Amino acid sequence: RDSKTNEITKESIAKIVKDLRKDDCFNDGLQNNQDLSENEKRLLKTVSNELNTVEEYNKRIGENGEKSLTHEEIIEYVNKKARLSNALGLTDKLTPGDMELLQKTLRQSVSRSSAGGLDSNGPLVKSLVNMIKQKTDVFDGLHEGNRRDTRFKNIYTKNTETLNVTDDQSILRFAQHIASNACLLISTYGAMIASGASGVPSSFGEFYYKAYTSNNGINRGYIVDHINRRGSDQNLVDKIMGGGNVFEVIRVNGSGARLLQNLNNQYNGSVTYGQVGVQYENEITGKPYTHYMMTYSMNRDQVMLNDMGRPKNDTPRQTVNIMDYNDYVYSDNIRSAIVIRLRSGYRFYSNQRRTGRTR
Repeated sequence: RDSKTNEITKESIAKIVKDLRKDDCFNDGLQNNQDLSENEKRLLKTVSNELNTVEEYNKRIGENGEKSLTHEEIIEYVNKKARLSNALGLTDKLTPGDMELLQKTLRQSVSRSSAGGLDSNGPLVKSLVNMIKQKTDVFDGLHEGNRRDTRFKNIYTKNTETLNVTDDQSILRFAQHIASNACLLISTYGAMIASGASGVPSSFGEFYYKAYTSNNGINRGYIVDHINRRGSDQNLVDKIMGGGNVFEVIRVNGSGARLLQNLNNQYNGSVTYGQVGVQYENEITGKPYTHYMMTYSMNRDQVMLNDMGRPKNDTPRQTVNIMDYNDYVYSDNIRSAIVIRLRSGYRFYSNQRRTGRTR
């Protein structure tokens, strides 16, 4: 135990879980341990259950491939694996393969044809459709007594229409509109998942719902109106997590080559996640637009791109080190960069560790 707090240490948690699981007597051994409080037993049970989940998903991926996991299961797998690794060292750290898995389930993939049904769209659209059907009262144009603008632009006809929550096709078109334009939200969500923090939304649908219904404290507005974020990146993650004690969002200073170098310095070889905003040119209209992409770093002098964009393309942009020469992010087109990391002193499983000893 920690000599100052008398709390069970993370090293002890890891050892107890390993030893009891190894002997295949976890539940009996845990309940019969007189040296542990009831709160500590609950903590150890939680850790063991999360480890079981990660191992089960690992097995399914190995036996049946990544498609055997749902959108929600992939998010749970990456988030819990990161938490178990960061907090207790009970799993391997996240790998580029895990980042690719996360990329695929958060891709802005939509059907190339307006005739395509729900099944021809990616996990993001499906998650949004499922959420809207469960929360029709939130998206019917009135929320908390406030009139919400539910007009949107059909991504195929470019005509403006109003969401009709009683029409499945209208819900699908609305979800496609969101998925096609939510690169800032998606890349932020990806970084939050990979951090391993507890309480991260279990799906993009849930993430979007929380953003859509959270008051931003400015003119009685909300964090998100369709796809437009209101307020800062820090405000967004704080509202999603229900408080400001989880994530710190650091905006990287500079422009062009200096911005890239400052971003690399912020990562400094530690496992860190973030986002870059890059200006591209619309291939049809020639007009400039900004696309936001998740970034991650696992090694010094590497800031890897993890793009979830290009809605109607078969593949996203390649995962490349943007510190090296590449075709996607460079000094002439990078416009912004942020780093999203857990706040100093953040404690994994803290809701179960700060409970004192009760017998």
